[in-house]
Amino acid sequence: MESLRFLAFESGQEYEESMTKTRSLVCFVIAPGGLENLPLALAAGKSGATGIVDLEYTADFKSAANSIRQAVGTETARWGMKIAATTFSQWKSLLDELPNTLSAVFLTSIAPSTLREQVKFLRSKKIQVFVEATTLDEALAAEKAGADGVIAKGNEAGGRVSEETTFVLLQQFIAHVRIPVLAQGGIGPHSAAACYAAGARGVVLDWQVALFAESRLPDALKIRIARMDGSETQCTGRSIGSLYRLYVPRGSTVFSDLEKTEQKLISKGKLGRQAQWTQWIAENVEAEGNKKLWLIGQDVALAAPLTKKFATLQTLIKTIQRNAVDYCLKARHAKPLAEGAGSARVLGTRFPIIQGPMSRVSDAPAFAKAVADAGALPIMAVAMTADNELEQMLKNTARELGPRPWGVGLMGFLPPDFYANQLKSVKAYKPPFALIAGGRPAQAAELEANGIRAYVHTPAAGLLRLFLDAGVKRYVFEGRECGGHTGRFTSFVLWETVIDVLLEKVPSETARDFDLWFAGGISNAMSAAMVAAMTAPLVERGIHIGVLMGTAYLLTKEAVSRGAICKGYQERLLKSDHTDVLDSGNGYEVRTAPCPFTQTFEKEKAKLQSAGKPSEEVRGALELLNLGRLRIAAKGVAFN
Repeated sequence: MESLRFLAFESGQEYEESMTKTRSLVCFVIAPGGLENLPLALAAGKSGATGIVDLEYTADFKSAANSIRQAVGTETARWGMKIAATTFSQWKSLLDELPNTLSAVFLTSIAPSTLREQVKFLRSKKIQVFVEATTLDEALAAEKAGADGVIAKGNEAGGRVSEETTFVLLQQFIAHVRIPVLAQGGIGPHSAAACYAAGARGVVLDWQVALFAESRLPDALKIRIARMDGSETQCTGRSIGSLYRLYVPRGSTVFSDLEKTEQKLISKGKLGRQAQWTQWIAENVEAEGNKKLWLIGQDVALAAPLTKKFATLQTLIKTIQRNAVDYCLKARHAKPLAEGAGSARVLGTRFPIIQGPMSRVSDAPAFAKAVADAGALPIMAVAMTADNELEQMLKNTARELGPRPWGVGLMGFLPPDFYANQLKSVKAYKPPFALIAGGRPAQAAELEANGIRAYVHTPAAGLLRLFLDAGVKRYVFEGRECGGHTGRFTSFVLWETVIDVLLEKVPSETARDFDLWFAGGISNAMSAAMVAAMTAPLVERGIHIGVLMGTAYLLTKEAVSRGAICKGYQERLLKSDHTDVLDSGNGYEVRTAPCPFTQTFEKEKAKLQSAGKPSEEVRGALELLNLGRLRIAAKGVAFN
């Protein structure tokens, strides 16, 4: 357990050394769509990356080997192949028939008992071995087996993915794994710099390059991809224990089959159901026509913008490699998250750190004072608080904080009359700052007119464009790594897309009027360094940045001693090594610490679904089940 002063980092000082190293960032490109897209993999190999042919779900191994041999021919560019460890024996006998320019193999769906033997054999052939890992245990197994590197495949990638996003998973791997780490999921010219700052040896691209000229994906799919923002993809298989992110074309019959298959397998034993689930996914990836599904990630949102911005695949790859070093050097020089820098200049705080509003947690004025004393901006969670309770909270906070800055967190989507009453109380006490979740430009303008600087929670790049046109200049960009109700997009995908919009639409002459808070998965020096690197072009233009954190504050001693949460709640958090996501359906997800209630939730969900209840009815019942649980847990009435 740490003091609040633990959070007073300065742009990741511990990682300045890695930010100044001039090592190059290695790029791999997995050509999406399988063997048919082999030309894209070969083009990547000629462009400064290593192109990877995706053979994970190929069933006709001999035919695939022949196709590769004919296509590669006398080409000298480096290339590799992605295969499932479960099919290694079939590929082992064919390796000598493949061109000797094969330089790398990506292994997926590993079996730790046979991994060492597989790695040893490939390395004897002078082939580098990289193991795809979605958990730390898988990464450690790869290290133990002697792999050349491990791929941190985050939740935003396509196919079998982690519950954790790339931003979080990469931090975990870098801290515990000694072999080189590659990052896959949400990678673009900005997020690649964040990976480099954390210590990643390389990055992996796939669906981001789907629209470049060399891609051989079907034209109909390319047209769809060009319109995608990533929200069209979904994760499935959580209840089975084997998570896949995929895209099912609208109107496809495979969608109903997917839901039925998942429900059917829930009752089976873990090992049996996971194997059958993987087999079902594989069969439908290889299917044709209306039965086919595509293992597309959220980062497909980057495909159209990248092809508009970069004329060739080679230009993209060179830019990613150059940005990785340049952004880190700029961040080290600017120190945007240092004492007195960035948002701190706007907020009047010691550090550009904001303690985010957490319902039934950020309602203790004594804790707000401790946050302010430590140099950050405390924000009181107004949430659903009303009448006398809200009045008392605001009054006590104003008395505790005195002249020091503080803010309130509002929910702009509440019923108009209820929100209006809350706003009346807020105006009376006039905190210097406000954050509006689900807010609109008109709501921000009303606060600004009353002398309260308003920040609008903006969960998508499309929404940012609208808000910029409406004149909003203060934003919060929070990825789905956050606790409580999560957004749709992961931090890397959200931040990558909004940075591009800001660079496009905010001119240098007005940049200093903008203040941006980044949130979701930020808790320490490494994560701060990643944000500083990724936002370097914004800072260079003159935009202020800060980091907003919630979960990190729950682990401080003051959170308990100042009455924000009870001791039992914190002890539960300290014992947790992961979080659970409670999915009510239709995009309503809540991130929570593992506890008995998560099991109650999943059982009730399965019961409602097996009874054939409509999705809206299921969601409503589950949201009602959630109601009041946070207050019980955080304040210690009972812990369920």
